[in-house]
Amino acid sequence: MTSHYFVSLSLGLDLKFYMFIFAVPFASLAASIPISIGGIGIRENAMVFAVMSFGVVESQATLFSFIILFIILFNGLLGGIVYLFKNIFYRSRGII
Repeated sequence: MTSHYFVSLSLGLDLKFYMFIFAVPFASLAASIPISIGGIGIRENAMVFAVMSFGVVESQATLFSFIILFIILFNGLLGGIVYLFKNIFYRSRGII
């Protein structure tokens, strides 16, 4: 939720931190519905709906949700790269 709040601040959105206590779990629950791969698209639409309910314009809400998506994907990619190189490092030294 903190990253959502700071992204909203960087975009100049007038959202308070307590608003994300509603929006983030709502989007996460919507993403857990098994109708898309990884909840992509569902999470973003739910976040747009939740943020628009707090008075944000649709274009800004869409940009906000896509920035959050890129943060999620970047963190996953970074974690995957670290995991891959950790295994390569350990196997080259005979630890595994």
